[in-house]
Amino acid sequence: MQHCPPVTAESAEHAENRFSRRPLRSPRLLLKRTLDYLNRLNQQLLTAVEKDGEAFLSNALIGGTFVLRACIVNFHTSLGDIEALPVLLSRLGEEVRCSLESGEAL
Repeated sequence: MQHCPPVTAESAEHAENRFSRRPLRSPRLLLKRTLDYLNRLNQQLLTAVEKDGEAFLSNALIGGTFVLRACIVNFHTSLGDIEALPVLLSRLGEEVRCSLESGEAL
C-alpha cells in the first residue's frame, strides 16, 4: 500500500480543487463538491469491502447521499465481528482515499 499523508484542511482543499477546475465561489458549491467526493469515496469503499471479502455491507441513498449499511442478522455474529468492522473500514477507506487523491483507480 502506498503512503498517503493525513488529511488536513489544506490537503482536503487541494484534493477538492483537483476534482474541479472551477473556483469555489459559495459555501453551497463547496458543500455540493464535498458531498460528491464523499459519495465517490463511499461507492469505492463499498467495492473495496466486497473485493476484500472480510465483511458484507449494503448501501442506501438517503437524500441523495450514498451511505454504507451493515445489517447483522446471523446469530453466529460475535461482538468481535462487529468490532472488526470499523477497523476494516478505516484501513480500506484510507486506501480508497489515497487512490482518489492520486487519481488512481482501485
